[in-house]
Amino acid sequence: MKYFKRVEGWGVLVCEAAPAEVWIHFSDIDMPGYRALEEGQIVELRFEETTQDGFSYRATWVRPFSASDAQ
Repeated sequence: MKYFKRVEGWGVLVCEAAPAEVWIHFSDIDMPGYRALEEGQIVELRFEETTQDGFSYRATWVRPFSASDAQ
């Protein structure tokens, strides 16, 4: 996670699989309760090409990665 604007509900991810930064909206975060991410947080994601707010890629599904996922 590069940054997330909690008040506005969107942010930007850096992903090795995408050639450019990926725009994310809070509604695409798969987690219970208040959906927001922290700077530097590791996530799993799916993305698609878009022209969203000047970004070339948009996340379509994001899930925070936890230590239990690595086992």
